[in-house]
Amino acid sequence: MAFVREILDQHCLNQFLKLALKSFNEGNYHQTIESLEMIRQHDETVGHKCSDVVTFYLIEARVAMAKLYWKQGNATAAIEEYREAIKLAPRYADLHLSLGRIYAGRHEYQQAENFFKKALEINPNYIEALLSQAYLAAEQNLPEKAVKLFIGLSAKTNFYKQELYDKALAEVNKGDLAKAIKDFNLAFKTSPDRAETLCALGQDALRDNSCQEAVKYFLQAKKLKPGYADIYNLLGVCYTHTGEWSKAARLLKQAVKLAPHFTRAWLNLSIVNERLDRKSQALTACKKAVSLEPKNILAAEAMERLSEKTPPRKSGRSKK
Repeated sequence: MAFVREILDQHCLNQFLKLALKSFNEGNYHQTIESLEMIRQHDETVGHKCSDVVTFYLIEARVAMAKLYWKQGNATAAIEEYREAIKLAPRYADLHLSLGRIYAGRHEYQQAENFFKKALEINPNYIEALLSQAYLAAEQNLPEKAVKLFIGLSAKTNFYKQELYDKALAEVNKGDLAKAIKDFNLAFKTSPDRAETLCALGQDALRDNSCQEAVKYFLQAKKLKPGYADIYNLLGVCYTHTGEWSKAARLLKQAVKLAPHFTRAWLNLSIVNERLDRKSQALTACKKAVSLEPKNILAAEAMERLSEKTPPRKSGRSKK
């Protein structure tokens, strides 16, 4: 009877998952979250690890709901959804950046600063987070700090209008920090919005399984922001969908090189190396993900699987 009950349970869970994916594609994120949470809570109750698919779509649905609430002006509900998403993916820099921006919009500056710092701890080359810090300092009337942050940005990206940047520097030298900050804002604001839009379009295309279209958007974004690790990670994911595993591996290696604390990229690299039968490299990448985020369910699951598959290294000494 216990065996029959287990089969019935699995059948019900599969039905809930189908319902959740259908709801997600229809934009019914409330229903998606409800169905996926039932699966996750069931797995937790019986001691099973939640599947990658459930976790991924639950995060995406939470983020989609947060964005809808934010557009509607319901910052409290948006914050709650982002916090729930962070519980599932605490090392996902975008979530921390988004929360920081909401708090900045509410003039809760210390909270905003904390989340921007967290995003940069995860991805030190996260240009949007650095820009957000600079804008936040300017909004708080901290001109010296804002100027320092804007100048520091020029060493991390060439993605700004040089003429306006030079004008701002000249104003700094004259001691007119108010004018300098205004021109720094204009210098850095022109292009980042376009790259961010391209990334958003690419992610939408990826969700719709239009991988070629997603690649097109991400490659355009990469030209604008070649030092942005998230783009390499997203491109790597695209190529796993098309079966181009070696290309995916190269891009994911670049992602972790740019952002050594990028847990999701390390985990993706581990999965790709495993697919390429590079067991040792897969285990190394997985260990890195686990060390960065010991409570990450996906990383722990992959670690257990790889540890079983990878034989222990032979000793250099011959047996006597």
